[in-house]
Amino acid sequence: MIYFFQNGIMSSTNETFHICKGGLYESGETACSILLFCACQVEKDVVETYGFLGRWDAERRKFEKFHEKALLLDLGNGTFTGPSGLVTPDGRSVVFSIAQGKRKRDEEYHAGWAHNGGLPIELFLRNGELHLRPVREILSLRSRQIIHLTEISMEQANDYLGRFEGNCVYLKVVGDAERILLETEDGDQKKTVYYDKSRCRLGVLDKDGKEIGKYRGAEDQVRIGEEPVSMEYFLDQSMIEVYLNEKKSVTVRNYGNGSARKIRLAGNVEKIRKLELWEMEPAYALEKDLEGRVEYE
Repeated sequence: MIYFFQNGIMSSTNETFHICKGGLYESGETACSILLFCACQVEKDVVETYGFLGRWDAERRKFEKFHEKALLLDLGNGTFTGPSGLVTPDGRSVVFSIAQGKRKRDEEYHAGWAHNGGLPIELFLRNGELHLRPVREILSLRSRQIIHLTEISMEQANDYLGRFEGNCVYLKVVGDAERILLETEDGDQKKTVYYDKSRCRLGVLDKDGKEIGKYRGAEDQVRIGEEPVSMEYFLDQSMIEVYLNEKKSVTVRNYGNGSARKIRLAGNVEKIRKLELWEMEPAYALEKDLEGRVEYE
């Protein structure tokens, strides 16, 4: 069961943060719980979604945390907020989020909207470590496959990527790399999500190469060991969401100017083991039943 609170009590209307408690599973058994809360002044910084792994004692209504420093699910620096969630009938712990808008108020006013929902994610444990990934139903929105390549160089990958542009896409890249960058270009605008294996650093750069992601220190490092780098990338008209080895995510705004975006790889990449690129359908326009159509590969 998952419970939701505002300001620590269930009846509050002065909403400043949310707490949800849900079971996390490993090998089909409940291993621990996670306490998520969204607050804007925990570390005197922007609003973030923090979490603790721990044990929930229902009788004493007490949560015993396993670590002192709160973890972050997402390193996009204040975009992944407002967590809520549920446990699905098939036992998945699913979290929904509010993706914060990053425009000026007059721009939001004239656009007619400010924020929106992020991709629903599933939380789970693997080898005692917290993992996350988009719910598998998202993959049912893939419509037309543009690229499917294996065992190629980064130069070959960019040759194929350079022939495509779009605004609603899913990309998956798996490769051997010390440093890999996923660049999204839109005219003179550019956002880059990168992973540096030697520094265990997942981050975001703006068009000038300035770091705009979140990094507090060692607690935000992402260690993948001997695994190849695996990035799942989702792009729509205003957002980029990237998931690294099912361990951490980055959610950032990338407002379009009306033209289609181009995607490019860069960095110190030895080999691309797998590259997939799909066009995606909008979720609200899909009328067919998606349940059970897609499982993770």
